[in-house]
Amino acid sequence: ITQDQFSHFFPDLDRGNKTGNIVFRVLDEDRSGFLNFRQFLQAIDLVGARTPEAKLRWAFRMYDEDSSKMIDLKEMERVMEYIYTMLDGADIKLEDNDDPSERAKTIFKKLDTSGDGLLSEQEFMKGCEEDLTLMAMMNDLFVIITGEGIPGIIGKSNQTQNREEGLETLD
Repeated sequence: ITQDQFSHFFPDLDRGNKTGNIVFRVLDEDRSGFLNFRQFLQAIDLVGARTPEAKLRWAFRMYDEDSSKMIDLKEMERVMEYIYTMLDGADIKLEDNDDPSERAKTIFKKLDTSGDGLLSEQEFMKGCEEDLTLMAMMNDLFVIITGEGIPGIIGKSNQTQNREEGLETLD
């Protein structure tokens, strides 16, 4: 599937093409300009994720670029760069002067409870669930990609709407 074809899967007319292009770049790991069958299945899996656990499992697979069932620091740094690019493309700003590589190192150190330099799916999911800032960032990512965030999590992408509705936000 081409990038143009892929962007048509995003129904949000204001951001559909932009979001589709950003997601396509993340999924097109080999930078071929096409999604192969495996990459396309990852996109379908992402859109179908409804529970927080399913969304975090998809996020784990996104970070696990070599499909080793473990995430190393380099993988986390690369994916954090992708996430920052996606959030920036959707006009969602994180903390001022926040460096994705430094953020990846900080998160990785916190999540690597075994100290082996690798994150298992269990370490990743447990660490994400316990870190409101990281969950808010993941929420923003899912709002951009699927239009639905993680139930019970408020990120920067929906804080303005929540303020207008009189709801609490994280800031």
